[in-house]
Order: sequence, then structure tokens, then C-alpha cells
Amino acid sequence: ECRPLFIGILGERYGWVPENFNEDALSKYGWVQHQTGKSVTELEILYGVLDHRYLRNHYEQIDAHQRLGAYFHGLLNPVVEKPWTGESVRGLSELPYHQTCAENWSELESTLCELRFVAAKCAPGMSAELVVDYQQASNALPETKTQREQDRQQRDAMRAYGDALIAYASDGGNSLALPVPPDTTPGE
Repeated sequence: ECRPLFIGILGERYGWVPENFNEDALSKYGWVQHQTGKSVTELEILYGVLDHRYLRNHYEQIDAHQRLGAYFHGLLNPVVEKPWTGESVRGLSELPYHQTCAENWSELESTLCELRFVAAKCAPGMSAELVVDYQQASNALPETKTQREQDRQQRDAMRAYGDALIAYASDGGNSLALPVPPDTTPGE
């Protein structure tokens, strides 16, 4: 498969590097919270050119995240005497993100439960980002998504039942049949 060539020339200036991102940006572009230390220009290239142009389908994205996760894991936990040294702050930041996006659940669990990784990430002051890693992992897990969908369906059913009860009560119970409560037992 042949793809167009992308060449980015930034010149002398790297661009503005935001210290943090506002809530609107995080809610719309959650992936940026793992992009600390990068300029807005680099973020635009990552998002607009590389992610959306070259990684068009889900499988290409999974594959790219698997390769990036393997790269950052190798930086942080090489087969040497001192694993998880924390010498690569970017690796500490990127590894859980790419493992989550690659849906490498066993590797992600291993990373986030490895005390040496936790210590290495906290050492340079990345404790808050570690909490975000746990939150994102929890939100991305398939069983969490399934539970959220079941909860949403139950809320929708209860809301519809409440609306039907209000309509029944507003009519004085004359012309409408009494609504039947929804089954709110947890799904299998």
C-alpha cells in the first residue's frame, strides 16, 4: 500500500507548549492528556495528519498503538539490570495510553499493577497522570463499557416509565392503561 509522503518543517521555533489543557479540550480530545511536553504544532500533526489521515481504520490504529506500546515498554523496561528506572518521562507518560488504545488488557494490567512502574511514574511528579491512567483503563475495559450500556438502558427504561406514570396521573387514570414497571434486573 502506498501512502502520500508527509514532510513537516518547523524551522527554528518548536511552538507553544501548553502546561496543561482546559476541561473543554480534555473532554473533546481526551488523548491530549498523555501528550505533555509537546507543542501545539506537534499535536496538530499527530492528530490531523498522522492519526486521522494515515490510521483510518480501527485495525490500523490498534496496530500502531501496539507497536508504540512495545517501543515505550522497551524504553522503560529493557532486559537489563535496572528496569523501570523512570529515565524516559515520555515513555512513562505514553506506555499506559498506547496499551489502552491497543486494547492490550493483560499488558496494561501488568504495567499499572507493577509497583516499580508506579514508583518510577511518581518520582518525576506524575502522580496525577497515573490516576488518569487508571481512570482511562477502567473506562476502556470491555466489561466496563458493557456495564455502562446496561446502566444507560436501565436509566432510559426508568425514565420512560416515569414519563408514562406522569401521563397516567395527569389523565386521572381514565383513558390510559396503568404503565407496567420495566424489568431492572441486571443483565446476564
